[in-house]
Amino acid sequence: MIGKSQTKRDHSGGVEWRRTSPRRRTFWCLHVITATEIESASNG
Repeated sequence: MIGKSQTKRDHSGGVEWRRTSPRRRTFWCLHVITATEIESASNG
């Protein structure tokens, strides 16, 4: 029973991480794009 709940906890944690991962990736991409645009603008 303990092992079963452990597996369930790990599984839900994996799903949670997988759900937030694309969001973090999108924020990271936007951050990189914005930084690149600012650099290009300041460089003229």
